[in-house]
Amino acid sequence: MDTHCLTILKSEVKPALGCTEPVAVALCCGRAKDELNDIPEKVEVFVSKNVLKNGMGVYVPNTDMVGLDIAAAVGSLIGNSHKELNILEDVDDKLLLEAKNFLKNDKIKIFLKETKDKLYIESILYKGDSYVKVIIKDKHDKIIYIERNGNVILKDEIEEIALCSKSHRLSIKEIYEFATSVNFEEIAFLLEGVEMNKKIAQEGLDKNYGLNVGKNIIQNIKKGILSDDIHNFAMALTAAGADARMSGATLPVMSSAGSGNQGLTAILPVVAVSEKLNCSSEKLARAIAISHLITYHIKTHLGRLSPVCGCGVAAGIGASCAITYLLGGAYDNITKAIKNMVANLTGIVCDGAKPSCALKLATSASAAVQSALLAVSGIEVSKHDGIIEDDVEKTIVNLATVGTLGMSVTDDVILNIMINKC
Repeated sequence: MDTHCLTILKSEVKPALGCTEPVAVALCCGRAKDELNDIPEKVEVFVSKNVLKNGMGVYVPNTDMVGLDIAAAVGSLIGNSHKELNILEDVDDKLLLEAKNFLKNDKIKIFLKETKDKLYIESILYKGDSYVKVIIKDKHDKIIYIERNGNVILKDEIEEIALCSKSHRLSIKEIYEFATSVNFEEIAFLLEGVEMNKKIAQEGLDKNYGLNVGKNIIQNIKKGILSDDIHNFAMALTAAGADARMSGATLPVMSSAGSGNQGLTAILPVVAVSEKLNCSSEKLARAIAISHLITYHIKTHLGRLSPVCGCGVAAGIGASCAITYLLGGAYDNITKAIKNMVANLTGIVCDGAKPSCALKLATSASAAVQSALLAVSGIEVSKHDGIIEDDVEKTIVNLATVGTLGMSVTDDVILNIMINKC
């Protein structure tokens, strides 16, 4: 189990620059550019509705623009697919001007792909009589297919294990036992994500990004309107990270289970509480391991992308469990925190990535602290309430059932509103 948990942490906790849906589109186009080995004359991109929804309103780093079209244009020009989810870090003014001209000359076309896959991106780059097709599926950096002029270069038929296979799912008990017993040296690398996400949160606190949700909380703490406690500090730090990231700050974040905002929520509320409690680095690393693994565990039920806000719900639950641990809670208290969070946040929907995500992350951080404080006091939502059951794993399954089967048309409704509101 130690090996499996470590494998998950190393594969699901990765740096990413920018919102992962536009970045994945840039990566898909970038890989096609590398294979084409030329500047394309025309680019077509086909995406699933979840990718379209999450890419419509979020700023793309180093561009000061929003949307999948600019991400596709930049990726089609820059290549550099070896940089994976950090592909946008080398965008300069010259390249951006070329990308804007691409858009002005109508060389980029984004289409909705009719597919059951939640995460699907297909890019086709054309140059004269040549073309290259690249497909990303299941994970933001998982390239499964490459074709050049009718010749298949890569065809990965191995199904995604992470977030798909029931046989590879963890349990809350296994996660707790791993995180509290594994050698600190083996999980010390998780502290790199702490520093990375703290840096972008500080960026959001120091400058004006988006709605300034985090900065506003800190300003009101300084005015004495809000108290300087773990609750408000957790909200401020987490929201500030989202303020900066969703508004195009050129700083990477440590993602969790395929999402940068999930990484912010899984890490920053935990960091805020740890700093207020003066916890050791080892205690923090173990808490962060709990947070990431529980976030991952819940996403194995919800799916990589879903109608439910994974950043607010899945990562929020992970953070609450980690905070419960920092407050002295054990396994039993952690199960209580999960039930409290599920009872509270299940209904938060994902209506795309955008600056106002900072509000949802602030709400999630607030609930994470509140649920943890209740849990360490032995308080949990009863099995007689709503979708909560005595068994914490069944409670998680119920959450996922509501978020998938119960919200089966939610993505369609939301995307239709988003497309037609203008």
